Amino acid sequence: MKIRIGGFFPESKMQLLLMVLAIAIVAIGVIAPAVAAGIENGQAVPPEVAQHLKDWPLPNKDYSNTRATMDSSINSVNVKGLKVAWSIPINATGFFGSASSNPLIVGDTVFFQDLSSNVFSLKLESGALNWKQIYNLSTIGPNGPAVGWGKVFAARGVYNMTALDANTGKEIWARNISTGKTVGIDIQPLAYNGNVYTSTVPGSSA
Repeated sequence: MKIRIGGFFPESKMQLLLMVLAIAIVAIGVIAPAVAAGIENGQAVPPEVAQHLKDWPLPNKDYSNTRATMDSSINSVNVKGLKVAWSIPINATGFFGSASSNPLIVGDTVFFQDLSSNVFSLKLESGALNWKQIYNLSTIGPNGPAVGWGKVFAARGVYNMTALDANTGKEIWARNISTGKTVGIDIQPLAYNGNVYTSTVPGSSA
Protein backbone atom coordinates (compact mmCIF):
# COMPACT_ATOMS: atom_id res chain seq x y z
CA MET A 1 0.00 0.00 0.00
CA LYS A 2 1.32 3.43 -0.90
CA ILE A 3 0.81 6.35 1.44
CA ARG A 4 0.03 9.56 -0.32
CA ILE A 5 1.02 12.87 1.22
CA GLY A 6 -0.12 15.94 -0.67
CA GLY A 7 0.46 15.20 -4.34
CA PHE A 8 3.44 12.93 -3.83
CA PHE A 9 4.03 9.23 -3.17
CA PRO A 10 6.79 8.15 -0.75
CA GLU A 11 8.47 4.99 -2.05
CA SER A 12 9.81 3.71 1.29
CA LYS A 13 9.57 4.23 5.03
CA MET A 14 12.78 6.22 4.89
CA GLN A 15 11.39 8.51 2.21
CA LEU A 16 8.20 8.91 4.23
CA LEU A 17 10.30 9.93 7.24
CA LEU A 18 12.24 12.38 5.11
CA MET A 19 8.99 13.83 3.81
CA VAL A 20 7.66 14.34 7.32
CA LEU A 21 10.94 15.95 8.36
CA ALA A 22 10.84 18.14 5.28
CA ILE A 23 7.37 19.33 6.16
CA ALA A 24 8.25 19.89 9.82
CA ILE A 25 11.66 21.48 9.40
CA VAL A 26 12.18 22.87 5.93
CA ALA A 27 10.23 26.09 5.49
CA ILE A 28 11.15 28.21 2.52
CA GLY A 29 10.89 31.95 2.98
CA VAL A 30 10.06 33.52 -0.34
CA ILE A 31 11.65 36.90 0.14
CA ALA A 32 10.56 39.53 -2.36
CA PRO A 33 11.63 43.16 -2.41
CA ALA A 34 8.03 44.09 -3.14
CA VAL A 35 7.04 42.56 0.18
CA ALA A 36 9.94 43.87 2.24
CA ALA A 37 9.31 47.38 0.98
CA GLY A 38 5.73 47.16 2.20
CA ILE A 39 6.46 46.59 5.90
CA GLU A 40 4.80 49.38 7.81
CA ASN A 41 6.67 50.92 10.74
CA GLY A 42 8.97 47.91 10.98
CA GLN A 43 6.18 45.68 12.27
CA ALA A 44 6.70 41.96 11.76
CA VAL A 45 2.98 41.17 11.78
CA PRO A 46 1.23 42.36 8.59
CA PRO A 47 -1.24 45.20 9.25
CA GLU A 48 -4.04 43.13 7.73
CA VAL A 49 -3.46 40.62 10.54
CA ALA A 50 -2.67 43.03 13.38
CA GLN A 51 -5.76 45.15 12.71
CA HIS A 52 -8.16 42.22 12.38
CA LEU A 53 -7.17 39.80 15.12
CA LYS A 54 -10.81 39.24 16.05
CA ASP A 55 -11.60 38.13 12.51
CA TRP A 56 -9.89 35.12 10.89
CA PRO A 57 -6.83 36.65 9.19
CA LEU A 58 -4.62 33.53 9.33
CA PRO A 59 -5.20 29.92 8.20
CA ASN A 60 -5.86 28.69 11.76
CA LYS A 61 -7.08 32.01 13.19
CA ASP A 62 -3.77 33.14 14.70
CA TYR A 63 -0.04 32.40 14.74
CA SER A 64 -0.61 29.95 17.61
CA ASN A 65 -2.93 27.90 15.38
CA THR A 66 -5.65 27.87 18.03
CA ARG A 67 -8.47 27.53 15.49
CA ALA A 68 -10.68 29.16 18.11
CA THR A 69 -12.38 32.50 18.66
CA MET A 70 -13.53 33.75 22.03
CA ASP A 71 -15.37 36.81 20.73
CA SER A 72 -18.22 35.19 18.82
CA SER A 73 -21.86 35.66 19.84
CA ILE A 74 -22.56 32.10 18.67
CA ASN A 75 -22.89 29.67 21.57
CA SER A 76 -24.37 26.27 22.44
CA VAL A 77 -27.80 27.79 22.97
CA ASN A 78 -28.26 29.76 19.74
CA VAL A 79 -26.16 27.67 17.35
CA LYS A 80 -29.24 25.64 16.35
CA GLY A 81 -30.85 28.80 15.02
CA LEU A 82 -28.13 29.55 12.47
CA LYS A 83 -29.17 29.77 8.83
CA VAL A 84 -27.23 30.09 5.59
CA ALA A 85 -26.50 33.77 4.96
CA TRP A 86 -25.03 33.21 1.49
CA SER A 87 -23.16 30.61 -0.51
CA ILE A 88 -21.11 30.42 -3.69
CA PRO A 89 -20.34 27.38 -5.86
CA ILE A 90 -16.83 25.91 -5.78
CA ASN A 91 -16.28 24.38 -9.19
CA ALA A 92 -12.72 23.11 -8.85
CA THR A 93 -12.07 19.39 -9.04
CA GLY A 94 -9.23 17.88 -7.05
CA PHE A 95 -8.17 14.53 -5.62
CA PHE A 96 -9.72 15.46 -2.27
CA GLY A 97 -12.65 17.47 -3.63
CA SER A 98 -12.90 21.14 -4.50
CA ALA A 99 -11.23 22.82 -1.52
CA SER A 100 -8.77 21.93 1.21
CA SER A 101 -7.99 25.19 3.01
CA ASN A 102 -9.58 27.71 5.33
CA PRO A 103 -10.85 31.02 3.96
CA LEU A 104 -9.40 34.16 5.50
CA ILE A 105 -11.63 36.90 6.92
CA VAL A 106 -10.07 40.36 6.98
CA GLY A 107 -12.51 43.11 7.86
CA ASP A 108 -15.32 43.05 5.31
CA THR A 109 -13.47 40.74 2.89
CA VAL A 110 -13.16 36.97 2.54
CA PHE A 111 -10.17 35.51 0.66
CA PHE A 112 -10.37 31.93 -0.57
CA GLN A 113 -8.49 29.52 -2.87
CA ASP A 114 -9.85 26.34 -4.45
CA LEU A 115 -7.98 23.19 -5.52
CA SER A 116 -7.55 24.52 -9.05
CA SER A 117 -5.35 27.28 -7.55
CA ASN A 118 -8.00 29.93 -8.31
CA VAL A 119 -8.11 32.80 -5.81
CA PHE A 120 -11.25 34.75 -4.89
CA SER A 121 -12.01 37.93 -2.96
CA LEU A 122 -15.60 38.12 -1.68
CA LYS A 123 -17.68 40.59 0.28
CA LEU A 124 -18.23 39.22 3.79
CA GLU A 125 -21.76 40.58 4.08
CA SER A 126 -23.20 39.23 0.83
CA GLY A 127 -20.68 36.87 -0.76
CA ALA A 128 -20.56 39.13 -3.82
CA LEU A 129 -17.37 38.86 -5.86
CA ASN A 130 -14.77 41.59 -5.53
CA TRP A 131 -12.33 39.89 -7.90
CA LYS A 132 -11.01 36.51 -8.97
CA GLN A 133 -7.67 35.30 -10.31
CA ILE A 134 -8.17 32.15 -12.36
CA TYR A 135 -5.25 29.76 -12.87
CA ASN A 136 -7.02 26.39 -13.30
CA LEU A 137 -3.90 24.54 -12.17
CA SER A 138 -4.89 21.43 -10.26
CA THR A 139 -3.21 20.63 -6.97
CA ILE A 140 -3.74 18.02 -4.28
CA GLY A 141 -3.51 20.59 -1.50
CA PRO A 142 -3.69 21.82 1.06
CA ASN A 143 -3.25 25.29 -0.35
CA GLY A 144 -4.92 28.60 0.43
CA PRO A 145 -4.14 32.31 0.69
CA ALA A 146 -2.15 34.47 3.07
CA VAL A 147 -2.50 38.24 3.36
CA GLY A 148 -0.03 41.00 4.12
CA TRP A 149 1.10 44.48 3.08
CA GLY A 150 -1.62 44.95 0.48
CA LYS A 151 -1.04 41.58 -1.13
CA VAL A 152 -2.57 38.11 -1.22
CA PHE A 153 -0.05 35.26 -1.42
CA ALA A 154 -0.94 31.82 -2.75
CA ALA A 155 0.50 28.78 -4.49
CA ARG A 156 0.02 28.86 -8.25
CA GLY A 157 -0.18 25.17 -9.01
CA VAL A 158 2.41 22.92 -7.37
CA TYR A 159 5.64 24.77 -8.09
CA ASN A 160 5.08 28.55 -7.86
CA MET A 161 4.27 31.07 -5.15
CA THR A 162 2.52 34.19 -6.34
CA ALA A 163 1.58 37.60 -4.95
CA LEU A 164 -1.65 39.31 -5.98
CA ASP A 165 -2.84 42.85 -5.39
CA ALA A 166 -5.35 42.56 -2.53
CA ASN A 167 -7.61 45.22 -4.06
CA THR A 168 -7.65 44.07 -7.68
CA GLY A 169 -6.36 40.48 -7.80
CA LYS A 170 -3.72 41.44 -10.37
CA GLU A 171 -0.61 39.28 -10.20
CA ILE A 172 2.38 41.26 -8.93
CA TRP A 173 5.04 38.56 -8.94
CA ALA A 174 5.47 34.79 -9.11
CA ARG A 175 8.41 32.59 -8.18
CA ASN A 176 9.18 28.94 -8.81
CA ILE A 177 10.45 27.47 -5.53
CA SER A 178 10.56 23.81 -6.54
CA THR A 179 13.90 22.05 -6.85
CA GLY A 180 12.54 19.47 -9.30
CA LYS A 181 9.46 17.99 -10.93
CA THR A 182 8.76 15.75 -7.94
CA VAL A 183 9.01 18.53 -5.35
CA GLY A 184 6.01 20.75 -4.78
CA ILE A 185 4.07 23.03 -2.44
CA ASP A 186 1.44 21.46 -0.20
CA ILE A 187 0.74 23.94 2.59
CA GLN A 188 -1.12 27.20 3.13
CA PRO A 189 1.51 29.96 3.40
CA LEU A 190 2.06 32.51 6.17
CA ALA A 191 3.18 36.13 5.88
CA TYR A 192 5.44 37.47 8.62
CA ASN A 193 8.28 39.96 9.01
CA GLY A 194 8.35 40.87 5.32
CA ASN A 195 8.56 37.25 4.18
CA VAL A 196 6.19 34.63 2.86
CA TYR A 197 6.73 31.25 4.48
CA THR A 198 5.71 28.08 2.70
CA SER A 199 6.96 24.51 2.42
CA THR A 200 7.70 21.94 -0.24
CA VAL A 201 7.59 18.16 0.02
CA PRO A 202 9.50 15.57 -2.06
CA GLY A 203 7.98 12.47 -3.62
CA SER A 204 7.98 10.17 -6.62
CA SER A 205 5.44 12.16 -8.65
CA ALA A 206 3.82 15.57 -8.83
